[in-house]
Amino acid sequence: MGKKIELSKRLKLVASFVEPGAVVADVGTDHGYVPIWLVQEEVAAGGFAMDVNQGPLERAKAHIAACGLTDRIQVRLGDGLSALSDEEADTVIIAGMGGPLIVRILTEGLETARRMKRLILSPQSELPSVREFLERQGFVTEDEAMTEEDGKYYTVICARFEGGYIEDGTFCINERKRLEWKYGKCLLEQRDPVLRAFLEKERQKYRKVLDRLGSADDETSAGSLGRQARKKEVEEELALLGKAFFKMEA
Repeated sequence: MGKKIELSKRLKLVASFVEPGAVVADVGTDHGYVPIWLVQEEVAAGGFAMDVNQGPLERAKAHIAACGLTDRIQVRLGDGLSALSDEEADTVIIAGMGGPLIVRILTEGLETARRMKRLILSPQSELPSVREFLERQGFVTEDEAMTEEDGKYYTVICARFEGGYIEDGTFCINERKRLEWKYGKCLLEQRDPVLRAFLEKERQKYRKVLDRLGSADDETSAGSLGRQARKKEVEEELALLGKAFFKMEA
């Protein structure tokens, strides 16, 4: 029997969205831990550990071999979804990357992404841009979840292609959309307790920033204008946070 893999709290949340019997393509696999764990736990039927760099793939290959799973998990060198052929997998995981990089990967591999039963995404930054991209490109978010680990908050988005896309200039970006893209429609509707804790932390942070701006003593013209602009930004963030709390408590 091969080595047993344990996942971090964050990666376990990512793995929890994989359906039984799925064939998973883990993009940016690094050590290959997620596909290994999914096969060891008999969740996934098999998978692909994929990365753009040879170094991480060699590590993943060594771990897969140590776990006795070379017949179940293949390693693939390639950028994004480019190394994945038609119908080889039905689930894509992209986790641990910035939001803009995830959007680029999905944009360049859009046809492949649309064929998937499930996309499981965990952006490390700029979540609103990922949520907006998905909606504009015809994907529906089926579920979301959040977790906190070592003082950091992580979000996982589960989406699938529903059909169609929204052309630029024909999309009404209103206050509700901004709120949903910022904090997640599913999370808000579920009154997610981790999201609530995150919102409270954000509110405290922005209130402190506002207090500092109010006590700043830079009286130069440029300093005053810069402080006023920053104060407006912070007040807008606090207003959006207030709307998020209201939606969760409604």
